[in-house]
Amino acid sequence: MGEKIIQLSSDPAGFGELPDTLDAQIFDSQAPVQHTHMYYEDEDNGVYVGVWDTTSMVESAGPYPCNEFMWLIEGEAAIENSETGEAQIARTGEAFVIPRGYDCRWRQRGYLRKFFVILEPPSQPMPGAPVVAGIIKPATTGVVASADQFPLLGVAAAQLPPLSPTHYCDSTGQFCAGSWTGQPFDFESVTVVDAVFVYLLEGFLSLQEEGNQRLDFGPGDAFFVPAGTVCSGIGQQQIHLCYAKVRV
Repeated sequence: MGEKIIQLSSDPAGFGELPDTLDAQIFDSQAPVQHTHMYYEDEDNGVYVGVWDTTSMVESAGPYPCNEFMWLIEGEAAIENSETGEAQIARTGEAFVIPRGYDCRWRQRGYLRKFFVILEPPSQPMPGAPVVAGIIKPATTGVVASADQFPLLGVAAAQLPPLSPTHYCDSTGQFCAGSWTGQPFDFESVTVVDAVFVYLLEGFLSLQEEGNQRLDFGPGDAFFVPAGTVCSGIGQQQIHLCYAKVRV
């Protein structure tokens, strides 16, 4: 698996041509039509990054099997608490996280497409309880400039309070997600420790891997940087982004 920066498209070539094979037993409705385009797969550690879509559906209730960060490209989702029946809504242009172990049901009305980042370690048991019994939405507006470092340079799990309305960390500290705002910056060549997904909302970023040409990103761009990637970078204007970080 190459340690290269991956630029994600919301409509990758061939997407939608071959539907996923689904188990009808995981739905309390007629099985939907779904498609998945995987940009990054690490089966040994349970890390997956890609694009996914679905038609209307109701999933069977149960503990969510993974930590998952999502950016909604199109549509809206209702995530229902299995105990209370209360539903939280995520809409187009929002990020949200479903914590591993959260007992919930996904109710989908109409079409939905998303970017996703999943951590589902194959050898790690399901937690007895989720860190948060609900979804977490990293803020996309009104974020105050952060004193934390740019996520590629290391935002420690301790800096991301699990009950913050805009940040999430699982109980192991391996999966964190949130939003970040900062002023222009630049950094010399570093080795990325934690794999990072970024959806850029504001500002411009340029990243360059060793021996490769520069990659430029602007508002609405998404990219993934695997752990071990060596790169340098420049951030122009005020930067505002949502991100997910995975440490394995």
